[in-house]
Amino acid sequence: MTKRTRRISVALTISLVAAVLSVGTFISPASAGTQVTTNACQNSATGTFSDIDFTHTGTATPNPATLGVDTVTLPGTTTVDAFFPSAVLIAGYNLGLLTTGLNSIPGNMVVTIDGSNTVEGSQTLAPVAILGLTTISDPNGTPGDGDETATPLAVSITIPATTWTPTGGDIELSDGGSVTSALVAGGIITVVFTCSAGQSVNVLTDATPGDCSLPLDPNDCTSSIPGVALPFDTVAVVAPPTAPVCAGTGTSLGAGQATVVDLNTLCSDVNGNIDVASYAVGLTAPTAGTVGIVGGVATYTNTNPLATSDSFSFTVSDTTAPTPLVSNEVTVTLTILGNLCDATAGACSLNQIITVTVTGAALTLEQTSQFVSMTGVTLTGAPEASDGNLNQMTVTNARGDLVGWTVSAYATDLSAPGGPFTDPDGPGPLPPVPDCGFIVGTPDALCIPGDNLGWTPSAAIAHAQINGDVAAVTAGPSHATSSADWLSQLITAGLAGVDGLGGLGEVNVLCSAGAGTDGGTFTCDAALYLGVPASAGAGTYSGALVLTLL
Repeated sequence: MTKRTRRISVALTISLVAAVLSVGTFISPASAGTQVTTNACQNSATGTFSDIDFTHTGTATPNPATLGVDTVTLPGTTTVDAFFPSAVLIAGYNLGLLTTGLNSIPGNMVVTIDGSNTVEGSQTLAPVAILGLTTISDPNGTPGDGDETATPLAVSITIPATTWTPTGGDIELSDGGSVTSALVAGGIITVVFTCSAGQSVNVLTDATPGDCSLPLDPNDCTSSIPGVALPFDTVAVVAPPTAPVCAGTGTSLGAGQATVVDLNTLCSDVNGNIDVASYAVGLTAPTAGTVGIVGGVATYTNTNPLATSDSFSFTVSDTTAPTPLVSNEVTVTLTILGNLCDATAGACSLNQIITVTVTGAALTLEQTSQFVSMTGVTLTGAPEASDGNLNQMTVTNARGDLVGWTVSAYATDLSAPGGPFTDPDGPGPLPPVPDCGFIVGTPDALCIPGDNLGWTPSAAIAHAQINGDVAAVTAGPSHATSSADWLSQLITAGLAGVDGLGGLGEVNVLCSAGAGTDGGTFTCDAALYLGVPASAGAGTYSGALVLTLL
């Protein structure tokens, strides 16, 4: 096969446009300090997409870096490898710019590195010379008929060292766009990429990562999936060691009494390294009492009832080695509410501290009656509804522990004489309870499922409220607004509603009070609705509604 020997003096522009689809893709780094990014761009000569892979390898030091102290260096051993796709090389051959056989393509690679959370932000390095080799084959010697092949043009460079200045937050170093300007003896190939970000660069770029090979057919790729540029190295940035910072405070106490001040709430350290055992009284010591500090908690005891004020200062250290850093010295001021004042020259005032002890007692649940009579139902050959009202429940919470409480309930099945019953605990103080067997067993016409019972709960505060009362009570969720509404829901659910509609066959909340608003006396009521199946037998049905206070 004869190689082309004619010189080409004109520039050829092949426009490559990166496609933008809705799904992102990327290749995960093989290890720390290495990142492979795939970019797919389209050349105008063939109209197809080709993948361009970049591998950026480099590890920055120091890691972690101290903010305001360290600069981060990406050493001169950092490398960038790129692979120029065969499709564009074949396009260059078909347009007469390359020959069959071995082609040596010199050029320059320009690398841009992005550094998040840095003063520099982005650095574009000076061009680095490259030399790429490709072998082009054309079995029948006719360009453009589809049998041409070309080996990918692989280039690899080592880029100069770069220095980065942290501004706070971890530094992510990523490839901000590696480009190659390739020259061909006898002519110039200028391959222009116009990617989705609107950037135009020569020959190669990964500024808009994308992937043509998956899940698309690489041999017939007419679109690409955009990817995400991932960092090839991440440097943790930590705050420099700094001394704890404290703030002063003030409090009052009665003459001859003691007070406690938690100094831990007054001090902070950006590194979180406060040594709680290092709290110490500073230059100002109390003169009308004594103070001791244990674990950052100061206890001041007044020993001079005639004094009206006192103070002490303190400091704390961190755990910085080998020399701990000491905080600023701050003052705790103390107002002493004394027992003696001198009105010889004018009015004076005394304060008396009022204290009262409130002792908690019991939490109880009480009902007005044990039996609920529902309205009677006359069978009509269709489902019917029965109404009733829960006997009022009274919750008295005198515990004073501010933890909240809840009254919940569930219903057993209801059965008429001759219907099925079960004795879950065997012979004993608890009577047998109805068991319809609608879940496990044989359904019985003399039994109505507990889930056919629904309600509308209500709740109220029953105690007299005075200034400062914060009590509050909330009724549980309602199943329906009326018996007709409940029956309609049961009919809509049909047989699927058995043990699944959310009736009282499952545990439901009747009323509750949240922590901090749960003290006092409260009443809880509910309107009850029972759906009676059309197939029910005649008789008086009974079952239990079990209410639990917790």
